Amino acid sequence: MIQQTVARLLPLSPSNQFWIITNDDLRLAILKQLPKLPKQQVLAEPVGRNTAPAIGLAAFLLLREDPKAVIGMFPSDHVIAD
Repeated sequence: MIQQTVARLLPLSPSNQFWIITNDDLRLAILKQLPKLPKQQVLAEPVGRNTAPAIGLAAFLLLREDPKAVIGMFPSDHVIAD
């Protein structure tokens, strides 16, 4: 599902602008599934705290990286069909 999510977003932005927030259990698997994504852009929460804190972390890090960036949230566990 993570590969499908990234594939859907590629027409909007290059993958080097994607950031993925996950948990420690999935980080290595995601890195294997998305080898072109910069490793430092796949972040793992040390302790899962649900979606809202993960979004807050992503917003904080993105603001620090690029204050003019646009942020969007695209959960990979939601199936979006044609």
